[in-house]
Parts: sequence; C-alpha cells; structure tokens
Amino acid sequence: MKSKLETLFDFQMRAAKIEPGIAEYRFHEKRLWRFDYAWPEQRLALEIEGAVWTNGRHNRGKGFTDDCEKYSEAAILGWRIIRATGNQVEAGTALKWVERALDGQRKEADRIPALLSMRSSGLGRIPSRTDGIKNE
Repeated sequence: MKSKLETLFDFQMRAAKIEPGIAEYRFHEKRLWRFDYAWPEQRLALEIEGAVWTNGRHNRGKGFTDDCEKYSEAAILGWRIIRATGNQVEAGTALKWVERALDGQRKEADRIPALLSMRSSGLGRIPSRTDGIKNE
C-alpha cells in the first residue's frame, strides 16, 4: 500500500508529464533493498524520507546506519540518489529535482555524439600533463 506522500508524488509525475519512476524498485542483487522510485536506465533513484520530525526510523541510530549502508552500496553500483523529506515532496521540490536530474542526463547523452566527433577530428583533444614539455 502506497503512502500519502508516494500517492502525491505519483500525481505530481503525471501532472508534470515526466517519465514515471518505477515504485519499490529492487536495485541490489543480493540484498532486498528497494528505492521508493527508480529510473533504472538513468541510474537515478528517489528516496522519500518520512517521519523526519518525529524521530522516525530514518533518523534513529540503527535506521540511519542501515540507510548509510544502502546508499553507499547504491553509489558503488553507480546510482544517483535524490533524498527528499515529506515537506519537499509536498512543496514540489522533489519533483523539480527529479526533473532536473532526468533532463541533465538527457542533455549529457545528447552531447556525447558531438564530443566523440570532435575528439576523432582532434578538436576535442584533452591535453596531457606532458604537453609543452621538451624531452632532452
């Protein structure tokens, strides 16, 4: 059953016409960890951190430590994780962050063919540390 915040975020994604994330996405092959939402092709995840003002699971010792392990393992696997509070979901801030991350990923992907073409022509050559040094 979805939380009130997840239901709200689903509505926000539909209203903004952005690519919907996959809810409760299991990202780790051995552990049962799940992201609240994930865009696997972009390796982007959203975690909605509830109960931050009520001493909830995410900000007590064991819960916080477990989250650190989960997020660190996800980062090792190449995931970018956006963490948002309930207030940030309600204000639309979390949605804006996801939109920017997805848009930034698309813009970078669009630039790759141009960068590769520049590189093959020598225009995009990255200088090395030894450029300009004469070997005598």
